[in-house]
Amino acid sequence: MQSNLKKLTLRLCLNLGKESLLHILTKLKALECLDISGCINMDLMTLSKAKFAKNLRWLNIELLNPSSADLHGLSTGIEKLSLKSCLHLSDDIAKHLSYLPQLKQVNLENCPLITPEVIKYLNDKITNIEICV
Repeated sequence: MQSNLKKLTLRLCLNLGKESLLHILTKLKALECLDISGCINMDLMTLSKAKFAKNLRWLNIELLNPSSADLHGLSTGIEKLSLKSCLHLSDDIAKHLSYLPQLKQVNLENCPLITPEVIKYLNDKITNIEICV
C-alpha cells in the first residue's frame, strides 16, 4: 500500500528507532517534508539509505547530532533544513551542507560550535542560501 502523504511530523517520538522509521518511510514515496526533531534514538543514516528520499525537500532534525556522513548522505533535493539546537554540530560537520545543491534555507540557531567562518563558507559555496543563526 502506497501513500500520497507529503508531510510527516514525528517530533519528540523518543522510542522511534531506525527500523521503525525505515519501515514507515519506505511506504511514503511522495513524502516531501519530514520532522524527526528530538527523536533521540534515531540513526540519521537511515535517511540516506531510504529510497524515499528523492522527493524530500524539507527536513527538520533539530535537537539531534548529525555527523558529516549523515549530512553528506542526505537527499540532494533538500531545500530547507533545520539543525536548530544541534549542540554538537561543528564547523567541520556543517561544511558538508555544501553538498546539498538545492539547499535554499538552513537554520543553525542555538548551535554553539558554529562560527562566523562557516557561515561565510556556506554563503560562498551555496548560491542564494538563507542562513538563520
